[in-house]
Amino acid sequence: MTKARKTSWTVPELEASLPTLLPTLSAWRVSASQDVEDAVKGLTPVGWRTAGPAKAGMWYQVELPQVTTIGEVQYSAPSPTSGGGPAVPRPPARGSQRVAPPPELQLQLSTDGKTWSAPLAGATGGTSTTFAFPPTRTKFVRIARNAPAPNDAPWTIQNLQIFRVPEPPGPRGR
Repeated sequence: MTKARKTSWTVPELEASLPTLLPTLSAWRVSASQDVEDAVKGLTPVGWRTAGPAKAGMWYQVELPQVTTIGEVQYSAPSPTSGGGPAVPRPPARGSQRVAPPPELQLQLSTDGKTWSAPLAGATGGTSTTFAFPPTRTKFVRIARNAPAPNDAPWTIQNLQIFRVPEPPGPRGR
């Protein structure tokens, strides 16, 4: 695409190519594997929080009103001093090879809510979590836990944001 270009990009052209924040709409349906009645609070500064410790297998999900091309999901959580924080890595057992563990959190997408993508991005929980991935058309966004939170802390999601990516020109549908 850029090899054939003979002129510099203009500011409006560059701005049009950047991800933009999807406005949080009342039409978004939010659910979770735990504490479902409060799941919608994850879109706000109040936040969604599990009543007990965060465990592997838990998930948090947003259903958008229509299929949209997105490329990033972000959320915040309380600071480590309020009960969470990144895990402290344990040294490998003597004589064992060091193998990186899977990420604590993984993001998956779906257009129908039944068939999910392979994990597109992974992250370690902390005060700010960002999942960045290639532009993908989706209607459902799911964040799943692969590991329990350190120190039996609950899982908290605040101010969840989803970023739309401009549709490439040409035929649609991947």
